[in-house]
Amino acid sequence: MAIKKTLLLLIVFFGASYVSSGQIYWVSLSGPAEAPPNNSPGTGKALITIDAVANTMRVQTTFSGLVAGVTASHIHAPTAVAGTGTAGVATSLPTFPGFPSGVTAGTYDQTFNMLLASSYNPSYVTNNGGTTASAFAALRAAISAGKAYLNIHSTTFPGGEIRGFLNLCPSINVSIPNAFALPAGVLPNTVYPAYAPASSLTLQANVSGGAGPYSYTWSNGATTSSITVSPTATTTYSVTVQDQNGCPGSASATKTVNVVNISGGNKGDKIVVCHKGNELTIGSGGVADHLQHGDMLGSCEPVTVRSRSSVIAEAGLTIKVLANPSPNYFDIQIRGKADNNIRLTVYDNMGRVVETKSSLSSNQTVRFGNFYRSGIYLLEIVQGPHKQTLKLVKSN
Repeated sequence: MAIKKTLLLLIVFFGASYVSSGQIYWVSLSGPAEAPPNNSPGTGKALITIDAVANTMRVQTTFSGLVAGVTASHIHAPTAVAGTGTAGVATSLPTFPGFPSGVTAGTYDQTFNMLLASSYNPSYVTNNGGTTASAFAALRAAISAGKAYLNIHSTTFPGGEIRGFLNLCPSINVSIPNAFALPAGVLPNTVYPAYAPASSLTLQANVSGGAGPYSYTWSNGATTSSITVSPTATTTYSVTVQDQNGCPGSASATKTVNVVNISGGNKGDKIVVCHKGNELTIGSGGVADHLQHGDMLGSCEPVTVRSRSSVIAEAGLTIKVLANPSPNYFDIQIRGKADNNIRLTVYDNMGRVVETKSSLSSNQTVRFGNFYRSGIYLLEIVQGPHKQTLKLVKSN
């Protein structure tokens, strides 16, 4: 229970730590990391965010299990050798302003203006150029070189009970790949509430970089690596990730899940499917067989499911499919101002890649599908981070 509470505290404490500018360093605090080492059971974590443009330093710390009450905490720099040794105090004396005192556990979150003399040990400024600007440059250099450590002192260990050197947070990338409600016969990132087996799908957060295990925070409150969603209206879901050291991931990954109404019949109790270019309305019990034979949920009319379509429109890119459904081929008309970074990919009803054309420019017409068999295909258009997905119908 104590471990669970500590983990929860860390997740909550570091939950809003990500900034788009500056560098973030992580610290793991322990007694054996002291010089000389000690056997304190105390532990802690910290994130140090350096913003050289705003001239600020944010210190976020959580600690517990000390054998005696805290007397002070600072950042020391520089040591002679990275990751080892001792150094004088670089930051505020006698301690970080407002740092918990006389306790064996606590949290701390303070942002310092590093152009103020009060943010430093006066002797550190004197020894590093005589100005706060030069002192900040020296401190950044020491931190970047691995020659700075955060120390928490206590009455039992006046020289420091737990400490840790600052380490640059690694790059952590987060993405949510396309998800399908069924193995075949559905559009990506789309649910169909009228047909129960396709009324939900699972979004998976893929993470690379950093040190696992990771912690996840979804926009719907979930904290698992994947979520199963069943929206009744088109909804955008987002996720942020941190690694075990509290280092934040890249900007939140998002995925928009679209909702398509496929109910049919006089009472709305039937399901609409597209069968070789012909629209059928059938009972739900027969839908699975139709999908296995290459049919698709929904109308045969051209359907566009867009991700961030308004952004694409603002970028001046327009995609239009001529003659859809088509018995022969599809002409894809690309219009507008765009770089030569447009990629078109065609998938079959099973999600397999049929054809790809990349490095396309705007103001041209691209032809697809001469050799395609009759059936349903999905055309994905990618320009940078933006995507559009179009349903194509190859008729007999």
